[in-house]
Amino acid sequence: MEKEKPIIFKRNFYTSDDSGKIYIISLLAPLLVTFVLYLLGMMIAVSAGVDVEKLSTELWFIIPFSFVGQLTFLAVFLIYNKISKTSNNAMGFKFKIGYKNVLIIIAVALISLFGLQYFVGIFDHILDLIGFNLNDASAEGAIIAGLPLTNIGWYFLNIVVLAVLPAICEELIFRGVVLSGLRKNFSEKLALVLSALMFAFMHGNLQQLIYPFLLGLILGWIVMRTGSVFSSMLVHFISNAIVITFAYIQIQTGWSMDIAINTWYYYVIAIALFVLTGVLIYIIDKFYFKHKNPNEIEKSLTKRPSVFLIVSWAVAGVLLLISTIMNFLG
Repeated sequence: MEKEKPIIFKRNFYTSDDSGKIYIISLLAPLLVTFVLYLLGMMIAVSAGVDVEKLSTELWFIIPFSFVGQLTFLAVFLIYNKISKTSNNAMGFKFKIGYKNVLIIIAVALISLFGLQYFVGIFDHILDLIGFNLNDASAEGAIIAGLPLTNIGWYFLNIVVLAVLPAICEELIFRGVVLSGLRKNFSEKLALVLSALMFAFMHGNLQQLIYPFLLGLILGWIVMRTGSVFSSMLVHFISNAIVITFAYIQIQTGWSMDIAINTWYYYVIAIALFVLTGVLIYIIDKFYFKHKNPNEIEKSLTKRPSVFLIVSWAVAGVLLLISTIMNFLG
């Protein structure tokens, strides 16, 4: 007679404890995994007689290296849920969100991308003026994460690495767990702002602080209004895919939407588009979502931040401080 397997009951919600724990792991795990991968790459390079200093230009190294960060996020999400006996569905994923919501999501993605990019450029310009070592954000620069973008094959690989994977893996962590857990213990608005800040700090770079924060607000808001992390995945994917597409077009044709930042009309355009973005999102929220109930989460009686959450903020702050000092120094 076969022995019956014990029934394992899984909880279907996250708390701020979960937000703090998974945030700490998500900050540190990719650093550890990339460090180990880099050491392995150095060992292979030395044994093959390849110059270690040129490792970051070797395709056999940078292709798997470009996948590791996002796949680590995915592993963290799955392993954390397994250990904590939490259902993967606790993140709030509904594939069927309605065609009207899909159209709104596409509109929000386009509005947020084109409405924020020039405004973020002002912040980059200020950093440059005070001596911060900016990453190259051109088509040939760091936006392609080291991968070539010289033909259609490389274009699709970049889409997978920089659009598909972040849209899935980052959203599972930051809107799926972090935002859900914060909403359990805090007000909707405070949870939204805190999750956006945590998303911005995760990038670990002062230059990559403003846009991820603003995008994090939009991604969290759309999840609250549609009740599904799938909606933020769509916005995230569309935004990143458009950036890669324009970078590819620039490399292939030389055409670019860049505007010289040292001109007065750059600031006029940047501020006008930023304000227009806010107005359009307000209109969508007010009139499209007016008669829709937001995705509410049952609140916990505990209002204070968990110890894990506070520690996670401290770790994120230290990592950002170290990165900032290194950028100013060189």
